[in-house]
Amino acid sequence: MLAKTSCLIFSFLCFSVVALAQSGGAVIGSSNSGSALNSTQDLNQYLREYYGQRKAGITEREFEGKTYLHDEWKAYVVSVTFDKDPIEVKQARYDTYTDEIVLLMDGEQRYLKSEYIKEFRIESEDNIDVRQFINPRYQDFSPKEGIPLLEVLTTGTVSLFREVKANVVTSSGRYDPSTGDTESTERVVKNVMYYLERGGYLYPVASKSRFAKLLDSLCDEEFDERKYARENGLRLNRPGDWPKLVAASNES
Repeated sequence: MLAKTSCLIFSFLCFSVVALAQSGGAVIGSSNSGSALNSTQDLNQYLREYYGQRKAGITEREFEGKTYLHDEWKAYVVSVTFDKDPIEVKQARYDTYTDEIVLLMDGEQRYLKSEYIKEFRIESEDNIDVRQFINPRYQDFSPKEGIPLLEVLTTGTVSLFREVKANVVTSSGRYDPSTGDTESTERVVKNVMYYLERGGYLYPVASKSRFAKLLDSLCDEEFDERKYARENGLRLNRPGDWPKLVAASNES
């Protein structure tokens, strides 16, 4: 199942998609694109209507900290529930606080909620640093509710996913003697959670120290992750090394 998921994500550009080539922004499903969305709710209409509801709320976000997965605008390829074909977006970024894709449309920001996103890929100029994300609610996963979009780190018999979720921490109201003011601004804290998956079930990695034991319990063949890590200069408690360890366990 995951192999099929990976193939679907990597094959996005093989489809004939809506053209987005307007200077200074991206237009999705525009009237001059020549590709109407065959759906019960037109994507453009949704973006306009939701923008009206969302605009007031976005201006009231006065907390400190950045909630975007990346600050710069990047090219996205998005598979949405509105249409069977993926859509190219020239300038977009994922908001880990609202769980939305923010995109530029006619010079203004528009917002696409995760419930309408099946999966997306963040493009790169060299096609090397490509990041892939899937929506658990559209996969044969359990559990799937309450989990935001997941980044695909490696797939196979055992797969590894990463969740990045920004949360707002309420001000403590403490007095700051350096400024003479009381702390009153909320701040953003990004929480990262990892999941191992096998047979459609997502297993949260409760802590870095639990990763090796959990991986060992999910492997088919006997895989000595400690020996492999030692021989290849990897660390079991370093999340950056986990994709290599999971991939190696699948090949053992």
